[in-house]
Amino acid sequence: MIEDTLVSYETSKLLKENGFREKCLYFVNPDSEFGKKIQLSCDGIKCCYNNCGNMVDCPSVDMVMQWFREKHKLYINVTWVYDAIGQTFCKYSILIKDKQKTHESKDWYAGYGNCAEAAFKYCIVHKLLTKEE
Repeated sequence: MIEDTLVSYETSKLLKENGFREKCLYFVNPDSEFGKKIQLSCDGIKCCYNNCGNMVDCPSVDMVMQWFREKHKLYINVTWVYDAIGQTFCKYSILIKDKQKTHESKDWYAGYGNCAEAAFKYCIVHKLLTKEE
């Protein structure tokens, strides 16, 4: 089973700038004494920190994938790939539901989380997100 990982601070900022407003257990407050370290929310209760100044929610990879599916009809799939000497890497594919089109990564990534974040950034940079209603 794949362990759910949190997205990086940089990806969290990109998500915030592009409308991610889901309640998360973790956040980053770059203005705090802890710097850009991921912190657990008070009492372990999910909150939405993206509406609080410079604070940024730090969601899990699976939570972001769900957000892309439900809000933007983008289906991200991460698959494991083995090279000729048995090393494992990941590749992603993105199904763009409205256009019935698929984009597949040309690169290989070290790890599930790194690969998923590359897919998230691709969706944002290539403006695949639908407008909020």
